[in-house]
Amino acid sequence: MRTVWKYHVTPGVLVPLRLPLGAHTLIVGFQEGQITFWADVDTDAALESRSFQAFYTGEGVPDNARWVGTTADLVQGLVYHLFEV
Repeated sequence: MRTVWKYHVTPGVLVPLRLPLGAHTLIVGFQEGQITFWADVDTDAALESRSFQAFYTGEGVPDNARWVGTTADLVQGLVYHLFEV
């Protein structure tokens, strides 16, 4: 069955997660003070290990990182860029 799952990441920390194979990121946002992304997943699929990291604007990003999305904390005035590493 397909559904949407939510994941949280911490800025500046490489976050290992277990997602169903083929999970596709839909959007990145800021919810309840946390960088959050939502993914379209197949709940019947086996899990795989994937890692994500949020970087501030101007911060170095690893060469092998793939951009997932960008979001902002409007209260703090910070912009975060989420990458799969």
